[in-house]
Amino acid sequence: MGRVPEAGGDQFYVTHCAVADSVRNDPGYTVRAASVTDPAALDAAFQYPPYELPLELWRDPPAPEFAPRRLARTKVPRGGRVWAVHSAYLAKDTVGRDRSYFSHLLLLPAAEPAEVLRSWGSEEWVTSYPPAESKALPRNAGLPPGELVNDDALAAFLNDGASGPTELSRTVCPSRLRASAPERRALFARMLRAMLLLAEEEDAARRRLFVHAEPGLVALLLYGAVRLLPPAVTDDLTFSTFEPHQRNLRDYKLAEVVGTYTGSPERGLEPDLGTTRGIALDTFAPARSSPELRAPDGGDAGTGLAALVELAAAGEWGLLPAVRQAVGPDPSGLPRAGAALARTRRLARTDAGTASVGDLLALQADPLAREELAARVTRVWAVVKEPALARPDVRAAFRELIARPEHARELWEDAIAALLRDDLRRWGACWSALRESVGADEARRLLDKLVGREKNEAKLSRLPVAARSELRTACADVNQFPPRALLVPVTAGELEPLLHTQPDWAGYVAFVVLADDRFDWLAHVPPPDRDTMRTHAREYLLAAPPAAAAAYVRAAGPFLDTEPALLTTLFAPYTPAAAGLMDRLLAAGALEPGDWLKLCHIVEMLQGAWGDFLLENNRLAHLLVGFGGDGAGRDVWAGYLELLSPALLSPDLLGAASGDETVVIHRWERKVQAHLRLAAERLTASGARLVQALPPGGVARLFAANALVRWVNDPTAIPLDTPDEVPQACDTFGVERIDLVRVVYKQLGGADLALPDGADELAPVVELFRVCFPTDGTFNAARRVASEAVRLSDDGPTRARGALQAHLILACVPDMNLAALIESASQSTALDPLAVERLRRQISRPQKNASRSAFVPDREEQSSDDDEDDRHSKGRKKRHKKAKKSGCLGLVLFTVVFIVFLFAVSGP
Repeated sequence: MGRVPEAGGDQFYVTHCAVADSVRNDPGYTVRAASVTDPAALDAAFQYPPYELPLELWRDPPAPEFAPRRLARTKVPRGGRVWAVHSAYLAKDTVGRDRSYFSHLLLLPAAEPAEVLRSWGSEEWVTSYPPAESKALPRNAGLPPGELVNDDALAAFLNDGASGPTELSRTVCPSRLRASAPERRALFARMLRAMLLLAEEEDAARRRLFVHAEPGLVALLLYGAVRLLPPAVTDDLTFSTFEPHQRNLRDYKLAEVVGTYTGSPERGLEPDLGTTRGIALDTFAPARSSPELRAPDGGDAGTGLAALVELAAAGEWGLLPAVRQAVGPDPSGLPRAGAALARTRRLARTDAGTASVGDLLALQADPLAREELAARVTRVWAVVKEPALARPDVRAAFRELIARPEHARELWEDAIAALLRDDLRRWGACWSALRESVGADEARRLLDKLVGREKNEAKLSRLPVAARSELRTACADVNQFPPRALLVPVTAGELEPLLHTQPDWAGYVAFVVLADDRFDWLAHVPPPDRDTMRTHAREYLLAAPPAAAAAYVRAAGPFLDTEPALLTTLFAPYTPAAAGLMDRLLAAGALEPGDWLKLCHIVEMLQGAWGDFLLENNRLAHLLVGFGGDGAGRDVWAGYLELLSPALLSPDLLGAASGDETVVIHRWERKVQAHLRLAAERLTASGARLVQALPPGGVARLFAANALVRWVNDPTAIPLDTPDEVPQACDTFGVERIDLVRVVYKQLGGADLALPDGADELAPVVELFRVCFPTDGTFNAARRVASEAVRLSDDGPTRARGALQAHLILACVPDMNLAALIESASQSTALDPLAVERLRRQISRPQKNASRSAFVPDREEQSSDDDEDDRHSKGRKKRHKKAKKSGCLGLVLFTVVFIVFLFAVSGP
């Protein structure tokens, strides 16, 4: 709506009059009456352009009601005031001549274009003034109100109900246009497009719009444009609904929009008015319009004008402020008009309580409308609530609305009521809407109020089976373990579906079924049915997935001190079915450390058939890993570690035992060691600390066992850089070092090797021998080497004893000790004569560049053996030097660690 003009505007009548009736005392066309006598104001009114009939109507002048009317809004050059001018045709002037006119001019402080246009056809515009009437007029109080140009008239024009006067002086919808509403809409769209072109025109010489139409039609079309288009297009717009085309129309400068009427539909505007002089809209023949306005839609595609036309046609003027706000003040926002109109319509329907869920979904998807919806919570919830229960898209769009505490509470109460009346469809719809909207945590809290309280157990037990199933499904939705009341079968028929729920639930179901009657959990089930249910539950468990069996053991855990039968019913005695179940539990690591301990104790898993079972397929390793890294299984670790003996290396080291028994024990210990090693590796990989998982000293004993087995299986893995490791491992298991060497010697088939040909194959034995019996240059060390060499050679054939003794002594003992060894041997028969002979031969060789040789060849072999002896001697020296260096580094490291330890224990 426009701004009401300020009271006190001046008004003037300009027409043909005698001198006596003229305010200026001028005869002819002059100011007939006025509200002011200021000469400048009178002169401005007098000079306003006169009215003239179209040239085509001069021959047969029409009656005044069939002549065009002029309504104009123009601006006063200075002072900011505007002219609102209404001009009407008069058949005769005061002296009886044809084609006179009467202009009623208002000089107003302000008058918005729409207000001026609404005065079109008003009966209060003065169209004549009798002679001798007063020349003095009262000040004008405002624009006269009209009834022909307004919102309703525009809506009627755009629809099938166009009507109203047909006289040219008053019509806003000429008879020529009344047959086709689409034609009128297209015409209005062209007018809007023309106004946009006018606003966008940068050439001042072309910034005028010429409209060839009846003056009332110009007024109505222009009014619609002013009402609908952004302010930047129509603010302070100047116009005239009619100017005679014959009065040099192209030079008319007072208005931006100039209407004209030729009186002949066949005659159009001058061509240059629609090209170089301005923009032309010919309502009689669109093809005579400017090129930009000749398209069927008036060039409306993509501009948003169609939405504005639609709004006006629907008479939805109450939506216009919101649409205009969305469009903004300038034409660049017009493409938003369509979305804005749709949004505003939907909001209006929401306010009226007639919106559909589709309306609300569209509004919710529109960021500009979302805040508007947030201010209409009550109305939106009334529409959304029911569809939200059935439609995922509605739940997704209005998740926050549903999650509001008052709405969530309403849905929850509705859900419970539906459950109690066995309306499971309604329950499911309410629960789904809640679950998706409020989130798992809040849904779990609501559900816990219903199923998680002891006072509700009796009610839950009395619910129909289908309702109980729905509640369990809800628990699964929010990852909540159902209460016992929902997992205790109320009938024998409910057991089967319960055992086919989630494995951890099914395990608990089996537990409550197999529990003793003194717990009264199956008191509602007849005794015969209980036995059947228990048989079925036990059969299920024996074939159950690990998670279900683990759930059963966990549930039974708190009762095992008094009810061990809860486990023995499954695992005692040992059966293939029980073994299969145990195997699945072990492989899956399904139990907690404490549960494994209880299971071991009650079932006696480490003994008999179960003990044998554990030593296959890494089961013992699985069990030890299941104990975890916090020491829960220390006693089990300790038991197996203590059972390891020197027999771990070889059946020959078992002592008093003999025969097949030694082989059985050796193999059993090897299996145990392999399990212990694998379990330790897995615990370490998981980040556990073995020192916490194993008993005191257990880590050292396990590492020693692992090392001894590794060296026996692969003598090349003997740690030459850390020679102390071998003796320590032997001492840990009470294994004599020579026994370790003997085992390796036999493992390599040393008794079948002939020296010197088999020296390379025997090299690992020599290295191990040197590590086990190191020499430091003293005779005692050398004598021990000789003594141990003799012991080792006893395991070989007599013919090879001397060669083996000499090979080991020459590889390990410095030359300076050889003479003493020979002398010692002459006093006893310990060394084989062949060994003594070869030692003497080594002594007799030159020392400067002499090479160590374990074998001194006889006569003709002497030369060829020298190179071989030299190779072995160099290798021995190199190894000796390396071992000595490693020993020194080890001593330095030990000293540093010991000093740090002293500082640590002594404190500051």
